Amino acid sequence: LTVPPLLLFLSMYISDWVVYAVVAAEVFIDIYHSSMQTFGISKFYDVKHGNNPALGRKQDMRLNWVIYAAPIFVTMGLYEHSQVFGIFEHTLTPYLAKIPSWLKENLPYISSVIIAISVYVIFDYYKTFKNLIDEGKYSLCYTKMILLITTAICCVYVWSFYNFVIAILAIN
Repeated sequence: LTVPPLLLFLSMYISDWVVYAVVAAEVFIDIYHSSMQTFGISKFYDVKHGNNPALGRKQDMRLNWVIYAAPIFVTMGLYEHSQVFGIFEHTLTPYLAKIPSWLKENLPYISSVIIAISVYVIFDYYKTFKNLIDEGKYSLCYTKMILLITTAICCVYVWSFYNFVIAILAIN
């Protein structure tokens, strides 16, 4: 945990391109990190409720990606987040600056794929936890469900009806 961050920092000091790449990557790392915060809190609720946190872990993680990231990616939020790639316009890799326009053109197709994946993830989540409850291995944790449902409603609502800045502020 010392050498890689130090090398990255030195690389950023030497190359503007590395700085741009880190800035662009950070936008998407933030989306992942935020969804994992909700995941962690939901697993904490499971433990406090007496459930084994390892049960349904993959399904919980996927559901948190879906409820936090999918609303961003099926709306103009994906396009807005990708605007950071514009910083590559005056580098040796100017084609990276074209990513936002490509995303905007293909948003209906990207959205369709993400929605299909989201439906599958939600169905798999329901099926997995229903089976765990039926087998007596898991007890439904209402605080966890309230957290997940309110997070999903909030994410869908703000990314559907508000501009980028307000949506980011509301989600955070």
